[in-house]
Amino acid sequence: MRIFVLGSRPDDATDEQWSALRAYCRRLGVAVRAAGHDLNVCSVFEDSADRALLDGMAESDAAGTAGRVTAYFPDDEEIERSVRALSRALPFRLHCEPLRTPALGDAMMSHAYLLCQLVALEACDVLIAAGGRRDGTAALLLRLAEAKGTAIVPVSCFGGAAADYYQANRSQYRHQAEVLTDPDRVEDVVCIAAPGAVRPGSLGQARFFISYSRRNAEQADVVENVLRRRGVMEPFRDEDAISVGEDWLQRIRAALDAADVFVALWSVEYACSPHCFQEMHEALERLPELQVWLFALDDTRVTFPRAQVLQLGQGTTRQALSASLDLELSRYKDALLARSPASFG
Repeated sequence: MRIFVLGSRPDDATDEQWSALRAYCRRLGVAVRAAGHDLNVCSVFEDSADRALLDGMAESDAAGTAGRVTAYFPDDEEIERSVRALSRALPFRLHCEPLRTPALGDAMMSHAYLLCQLVALEACDVLIAAGGRRDGTAALLLRLAEAKGTAIVPVSCFGGAAADYYQANRSQYRHQAEVLTDPDRVEDVVCIAAPGAVRPGSLGQARFFISYSRRNAEQADVVENVLRRRGVMEPFRDEDAISVGEDWLQRIRAALDAADVFVALWSVEYACSPHCFQEMHEALERLPELQVWLFALDDTRVTFPRAQVLQLGQGTTRQALSASLDLELSRYKDALLARSPASFG
């Protein structure tokens, strides 16, 4: 996996806060090297976030495990000499990628670095953002990353454009909130930086609870397979997720509390099951925070008054159930995407 870290000093950061952000990036470099991920950098000069990343990678005791580290920089003789001098001092290879740009002069050098950042962004799988000027390139690059569907990990504890992005999309990051708001959880940031898990609008972030009668296990298999095919990471299904000896009711309630979508396979067997009744009751109590999707496996009448107003998807055959679920997933994903950028910036 190739990571691009977008880190720079926020507009209102004090020297102490900027020092804390660089220290964070240093520890992030250690974690990136330990995980063996590739890394893209653009500004490797002293006092930059990228330099702190490289220093951290150099300090890591994970010798020999570094992924490919690529430096994108303007094709300028002085800059290239500095980058290659740093490369010789590092305990791993720094791949140099000078990018040819028009003769811009010192006043326009920021445009040349923006080009380098755009190339680094295009070449990455995951963008980790920390700090950044609200009116600068950080905010712009976050928008571009979102538009192209790049996975984004916004570390919010250092303010700036990254914190603004996190706040605007906090409902999408609620399962990673403890990591993204805690400066001491830097190693966990690398752990959650998986392309399918942190992309805004991605179903990989959503938590699904499958509620069904054991007599309808075959239809539950269809639902689970469709969810996984569409990118849902770990849909909850009681027979798979509850260990022997574990408190069943407590585990069910914990899974329901964490769920974003409750998928119920309504049937005569479901209507007659005390366990299913309890799950449905708990789910309806969480409306409208929790989305409840009902799929009718037969013509049994829905007996829950609060559920009778919900749209009932067709699931009388495997094909109908798969098609109905696909439709609901598409609507849900569209809603996530529509909600995601609306309040940013």
